Amino acid sequence: MCFHAHGGFSPWFKYRGLKGQSRRRRFFLVRSGTAPLGGLAILAGLLILAGCGASRSPVYRDNVSWEDHRLPQASREKLLHELGLYQGTPYMSGGNTTRGIDCSGLVSSVYASLGVTLPRTVIEQLGRGESRSRKEVKTGDLIFFGKHGKPTHVGIAVTNREMMHSSTSRGVVLDEIDEFAKTLKMIGIRRVVRLT
Repeated sequence: MCFHAHGGFSPWFKYRGLKGQSRRRRFFLVRSGTAPLGGLAILAGLLILAGCGASRSPVYRDNVSWEDHRLPQASREKLLHELGLYQGTPYMSGGNTTRGIDCSGLVSSVYASLGVTLPRTVIEQLGRGESRSRKEVKTGDLIFFGKHGKPTHVGIAVTNREMMHSSTSRGVVLDEIDEFAKTLKMIGIRRVVRLT
């Protein structure tokens, strides 16, 4: 800013001391002066900021994160219905029907019925979807367990506290996530669909 002899401030115009001219006339001459570089830089900065304000990120009003919007959509009711069809099915290594099924077979079969294709093995399933923390678990999330960081078991979250999985000794059952994690370490949580 420049301070002028007549007691005012001007952002980028210099005061020209013209004797004998009225204050109004002097103001006109001052306003028609050349702007120094500092003032142009301020103007350019304001224009850039105004341009940035036009490109805002999307706002999601349904409490769904930006990452979740990239996931395939599926029905919550249909997921829970499909899980119910498998409840009580005996464990069978490599199985993927209601006659016998293993943990990764349960995941791939249930999601296939929703139109979502997932790999058949636990290790490959861990590489799909978006990572989530324990407190973010929602219905449909995949909960992975294992030893030494290697996944050996997977279940599907029914609530934030419970999951459906195919146990080697009990078949397809509903268990508490944190209780099961006491026997086999939880090593990952993946969200593979956005439920509606």
